[in-house]
Amino acid sequence: MALRCLYDVAQGENSKYDAVIWASLKTKTLTARGAEEIRESLISTLSLVQTIVGELGNPNPSKDLPELLEEIIGYMADFRIFLAVDNFETLTDFALRSFLSRIPVGSKVLITSRVGLGEIELRYKLDPMDIKTSAQLMRKYAKTLNVDFLSKAQQRILERYCRSLFYNPLLIKWFVSSVALGADPEKAASRSDQAFTEALKFCFENLFTRLGTTEKEVLHVLASARRQLTQTELFYLLNEVGQRNRSAIDWSLSILHSSSMLRRTLDSSGRKPESPIFYVLTDFAAEFIAKCFPPPSVLFGRVQGALKRLREMTEHSVVAAAAYKYEIRAIRADTRDQRISGAYLQRALDAARINQMDDARYLINEAKALLPNYSEPYRISGFIESSAGNLYKASEEFEDALRLDPNSSIARYSFAIFLSKYLEDNQAALEQLECALKIDPEDPSLKNAKALALMRLGRYPEATQIYEELLASLPSRRRWWIPITDQAAECYKRWAEQAEQERDDSPFAERLQRSLQILEESFASNLYDEKMAERFTKIVQAGFFYAVKTRSSDFLRHLLQKMEENKQFTGWYGFNRISFDYVKNAFSNDRDLINQLDRLTLKRDIVWHTPEDALTASDFDERPETSSSLSVAKAGDQPGAPQRLNGMVTALTAGTLYGFITASDGSRWFFHKNHLQEGANWMEFREGVKVSFSIGSNKSGPCAVDVLEQQSATA
Repeated sequence: MALRCLYDVAQGENSKYDAVIWASLKTKTLTARGAEEIRESLISTLSLVQTIVGELGNPNPSKDLPELLEEIIGYMADFRIFLAVDNFETLTDFALRSFLSRIPVGSKVLITSRVGLGEIELRYKLDPMDIKTSAQLMRKYAKTLNVDFLSKAQQRILERYCRSLFYNPLLIKWFVSSVALGADPEKAASRSDQAFTEALKFCFENLFTRLGTTEKEVLHVLASARRQLTQTELFYLLNEVGQRNRSAIDWSLSILHSSSMLRRTLDSSGRKPESPIFYVLTDFAAEFIAKCFPPPSVLFGRVQGALKRLREMTEHSVVAAAAYKYEIRAIRADTRDQRISGAYLQRALDAARINQMDDARYLINEAKALLPNYSEPYRISGFIESSAGNLYKASEEFEDALRLDPNSSIARYSFAIFLSKYLEDNQAALEQLECALKIDPEDPSLKNAKALALMRLGRYPEATQIYEELLASLPSRRRWWIPITDQAAECYKRWAEQAEQERDDSPFAERLQRSLQILEESFASNLYDEKMAERFTKIVQAGFFYAVKTRSSDFLRHLLQKMEENKQFTGWYGFNRISFDYVKNAFSNDRDLINQLDRLTLKRDIVWHTPEDALTASDFDERPETSSSLSVAKAGDQPGAPQRLNGMVTALTAGTLYGFITASDGSRWFFHKNHLQEGANWMEFREGVKVSFSIGSNKSGPCAVDVLEQQSATA
């Protein structure tokens, strides 16, 4: 192409140039016999410059390089000179860069090269030939060499040969020359043939050996991945093999793109506009690397291992989201680039789980740097920072997540959980949930969370309406049965207590009975947990208070019947806010009822705990405590306090601030994050961890306090 342009310039009637000079740096030529050295080829910058000066009129250019370059500049200033330098990538130094930036006005320089010159070039990139043009070249060249077999061959045969030769003009000419000398065309076009491999080496070896370490790693990673990659995927895989300099990778991609080894393609589907560009080796380069410079086994293993981990992470998130759509730890990734960012986020979650917060934050920042406009890194960061107690930072991260993707219902849900759990701002949480429900109006998790926020705000009629809708659909949504029924029962209980506090006793019994009915239906369906069984006892206990206050023996008998009917589910939980004497004194005139109470107490169908704050007859007119305060009375602060107990964490729900410990004697104890001993780290607690603790109490009754992981205690 360059030669044709030069002939047009030199032979034109109105040429603008006084001289056209051609200098080639090619040192080898490809023949049918293989690569051969070119005699008297230019092998250095000095020899090139000397040749140019000689062509310009100085027959004995014996000066040093700087002087010769100044002499050329002088010629090009005095005359209009068109200088062409072929195969410029052969030079290994950059001595001519300064010279090329000083070309006088009126003269021109044309360079052919597979390695660009950066900012001083105006590039004209030549794309590969198409199949029809390739076949036309083969036919014409065969006709020139009198190879009738090829010049008269059917078009489909020529196209098949050209396809094997990667439509490369040099290989096509080599192939025709080989056939002209008697080579078998099928063998010559076979990529497994040694002569073909030598031809590949001729085309690429000089270029490949001149590449830097990072460029070679990019090519080897692409070859090891065995598929096209986005720039984000390339960053990820290069990071996995040890290349962390992102600016060096960017520069290497620019260099390779200007060569004939790397090709960029667009995502023509248009479905994922955020990652439209893919990088892939050209077929020609892929064959060369496979045959001549394959990636090291260690690098290939690391790349394939990283891709495997990426697939596993994606599958894990898909499974988690399928099982529970609003699982906060499940990462939402729709594109290939987002999956790469998600891989860092999953590792950040794993690091945070074992309290390696510096590592978690570094991985979060890597995910943000890869995709600055992706919402999930900010959402996951908010979750991690909130778990670590950095609430201000967590709030900022959640807000940034919503700024980047205001239509992300999982981001709004996660923010709502944070606002409610950590900041106790249920009104703000409700606003986020209402926005999320506009995006995903039928999801039971969002509805349940909204009902819970309404309940905490004391808006019980609205909350119970949502709970009733959810309860009606539960048979088809068994995943949410336990949390929804438990919260619905609690909501009716609180609504009943609200009526009592407002001195409106008429709806109390109805609401409390609905609360018990919800739990009984769960017991009957065998869909309940220990928390629900404990709640049943607390609701009955609230009913006892009401029965005592109103002197309603019929209502008390109804509650006793409920206790008997459900004792197999609730028998080991007891009353911790009301004493036996308190109830017995209120109904001292009803001997049948007192006898029933005595009998159930003796059979331990009703268990009475008597902590210091339990109500007695002297507290007859006081209202029951309904606060959820976590103030703790420690048994260790009292005379004769028991020694510390040992146990194991047997229930710790993800995303909550509480759990349960099963002691070595089989007893089960509730504990809260605020019950940990000073210095203990909440992030280290998980199911199966051995702990030591003391027995104390909160407003709800006895619980584990001063909880400490046993390893920490021993240390």
